This record gives sequence, C-alpha cells and structure tokens, in this order.
Amino acid sequence: MSVRVLDAGLDRGAFLGLADVEAFISWLVTNLPSLQVHLKVRSSAFVPGGIDAQVTGIEAVQACYRWNGDWATVSQLLSIYRENIRAAVRSGNQDATYLACVDILEWGNVPRSAGYLAGLRQQGLLVQYLQNIAPLLSPVGNQKLCDLTRASIPRFNSGLTKVHALLDEAGSPIYDGRVGAAIAMLYHLYRRSPAAAGEAQHSIFAWGPGYESPGAGRRRTIRNPRLLALGYDGTPQLLSHTSPHIWARRQVILGWIMHAVLDRSGLFSAEGVDVAGRCHAFEASLFMLGYDLRCLVPDGWLIPDPVRTLRAS
Repeated sequence: MSVRVLDAGLDRGAFLGLADVEAFISWLVTNLPSLQVHLKVRSSAFVPGGIDAQVTGIEAVQACYRWNGDWATVSQLLSIYRENIRAAVRSGNQDATYLACVDILEWGNVPRSAGYLAGLRQQGLLVQYLQNIAPLLSPVGNQKLCDLTRASIPRFNSGLTKVHALLDEAGSPIYDGRVGAAIAMLYHLYRRSPAAAGEAQHSIFAWGPGYESPGAGRRRTIRNPRLLALGYDGTPQLLSHTSPHIWARRQVILGWIMHAVLDRSGLFSAEGVDVAGRCHAFEASLFMLGYDLRCLVPDGWLIPDPVRTLRAS
C-alpha cells in the first residue's frame, strides 16, 4: 500500500483524504504540544557547547534550535537567502542565481551540489531549471505526485532540497536526513497509538545517515528508526542517485502534512500569521528531533550507539 501511495497519481486533496494520513495529522495536532523530548547534541562547530535539554512540546524543541546560531539568528539569515535567490531567479540572472544557491549550500554545509548547479549556469539553464521544479514542490500547488518524475527531477539531495525549499514562497520544507528521520519517527509513534487507522505506509518517509564529530572522534547517531531496536521497521533510507524524484515527492508530502497540521492548530503562531513562516519553524523543530531519534524514546539515551549503520529494505 505504501509504495503505491508514494507512486500514485495523488494530488494534495486525495493524499490528505487517505484515512491513514488524516489520522496521522489528527494525531500530530493532538500530541505535538505535549511531546516529551530529551535533546542531546554534542558540541561541534555548528552547535558550540552542545545541547542537553528535556523539554515538553514541539515549540519548546524549536526554541532549542542550533545550527551555527540560534533560531532568531538563523531565521534572519535564511530570510536574506530567500530574498536573494527569489530576486535572482525573477531577474533571470544566471550568475546571481548561482551565487545565491552557493550561499545556501555553504550555510547548510553541503557544498558538493554547487558543481551540478555550476554546470547548469554555464549552459544558461540554471534559472529555467529552478523555475521548472518550483511548482512541482509547492505545498499549495495542484501537482500530482506522479508529476515528479526522474525526467522532471533529475537530481535531488540534501543540498538541493535546501535550494528548492528556500526558493519556494509557501513554506516547502527542507527535507534532509534529520527532518526525514524525525517525521518518520513521529509516524512510527502514531502507528503504535490507538489513533492509527488504515494500513501503515512507512515508505512515504525516509531517513538519512549522520554523525556527530566530538573532537577527533565520530559517533554514529540514530536516524534510522529500526536501530532503536523497538520494532520500528519499514522506513527506507533516502537515495539521491537512484531515485531523486522519490526524495522530492517526500518533500511535497511533508509540505502537505505540515500545512494541514498548522491549519488545524495554533502551533508556531509566534512566527506570525504567515503560514510559510510557521512551516519554517515546524521544519526547524523536526531538524532538532532528527539529530538522534533516541530523544523521542523514554530512557532512549540508554540505547547504545549503533555499531554500524543498517540500510532499511
């Protein structure tokens, strides 16, 4: 069922009308405000001093946001990057668009995608490339999931998701490994609850691997729900080379879900009335949860670091 849903010709209304999706959204609206979380992030260049905080509720998680600055600092910076890339694309300026993309990639510490974008710039195709993909990723568009094909989405990864998300004006989420891990874990928690309805569709979400780098060492984090050894099976790993369009479909799906949750709740109202701003805060919260999924499990930090990274089937 889950693979068919991900590959089906569903538009936003049809997807949100699925019994399982509707129940998941209702579960999120009810449970996110009281979510019990123990965030632990080791000190790094992006999180100086680290984090060790026990908080209640998704908004309290967002208040702990750190990525080379707190949320107030980073959100202001991202507002500038959004303005820059949108202005550059509107003007049709290939060079300005490329430089705006590079700023975003460097902020996200994912510079490798710059080479792909540089090639498009050299061919004079970068602006058109971004314009073609923009309506396919919009969380308020009329597209169907099947419109996102390998031909229309030839490349997608943790760098390009940031570029496309910041170009979007309706709050399309950055769907990187952390964000994917977090929403997948929340879906597992929902499926274990009495609220679960219909058939489980775990493959509509996917996780990406990650490490923390404390000093000279590298500690594996848990972003694959399966590694919690609690029976949370079925969530695949994000694959950029073989199925970039599937990664992009997951970004669309998450955008649809986030909009629906915010439409039914007052979550992140402190960000203002603009739903896009609230979506960005929601995404920031998922980013923090996705550092390590042990933060969402009672006594989760008693679970040892994984010896090796398993790839879900």
